[in-house]
Amino acid sequence: GPQAFTARDRLVILGAHYDTCRNNPGVDDNGSGLAALMEAARIISSQPCIQEYSVIFAAFDLNCRESSDVGDSACFDGMCGSKHFVEQVLVPVFDITGVAPSSVQGVIIMESILNYNNTPGSQAFPGQMEDTPGVQLTYEETKEDGFRGNFLGILARQEYDLPLYSVFYNRWDEAEDPQYKRRDMLVPYKHIADVIETTSDPHWQVYNTFFDEDIKSFWRSSSDIKGMFLSDTFHFRHREIEHPGRYDKMLLTNDRLGFLKKITNVVTRTTMDLAGAKGLADCKAAVPVMLTQGIQLAGKVTLS
Repeated sequence: GPQAFTARDRLVILGAHYDTCRNNPGVDDNGSGLAALMEAARIISSQPCIQEYSVIFAAFDLNCRESSDVGDSACFDGMCGSKHFVEQVLVPVFDITGVAPSSVQGVIIMESILNYNNTPGSQAFPGQMEDTPGVQLTYEETKEDGFRGNFLGILARQEYDLPLYSVFYNRWDEAEDPQYKRRDMLVPYKHIADVIETTSDPHWQVYNTFFDEDIKSFWRSSSDIKGMFLSDTFHFRHREIEHPGRYDKMLLTNDRLGFLKKITNVVTRTTMDLAGAKGLADCKAAVPVMLTQGIQLAGKVTLS
């Protein structure tokens, strides 16, 4: 956008890892997140008028944590690609431009967003979730609905990330296809990465189950970065075909493709809202008159 590389910029970052864990199929985790990222990039970059603020599309590698006993393992702690992006790309942007981490309008990470399963009993949760502040409502609502895996999990920090996820909520609720639900998992801690790593909360393991993903790389760097993590809850949502890896294979159905389509559309619209994208009428109004009426050049050309 026109504010790029200035202190006035208010970045929006869309991210997804493009690899998968060893011996896993990879269609949902994370082919689905990468597909949404690429489609959002295609739509936003093809708009007739550039948005006010910069949008960064980031695809990470080395998401999976692997034991050092694995001979060719490259990432022992997990999230190595997103950590590298934050340290080697984002932080230098802050330093060069003077943009404060708190000025980032939002980091949206998409991880496994394909598996829609409306079958009763298809949704599971980690133990103690029903008693964990910030996520227990998702457990209760899903229980009332017969433990159906028919929702997108939206994970964020309850107060600090409100300016980000409220825009997403508005776009989600006005979108079509109401059979695709959302469940809000809003934790009460701004410094959730520290809470998990110091095990200072009795429910830290539940929080870690959902937040031990690429979004945590950003919050490790600065808790002032607003962020949101979108997921179908990974292996907690059942699939149809048994697979020897961590995840089962699953069928590509119209319901699942529709689920992915809605998520992609809402993420795209949310990003454009945050970045200050202009409608076509506003876009035309912003074009200088000389460009709408044509430019005439007068003078002489001398060749020597």
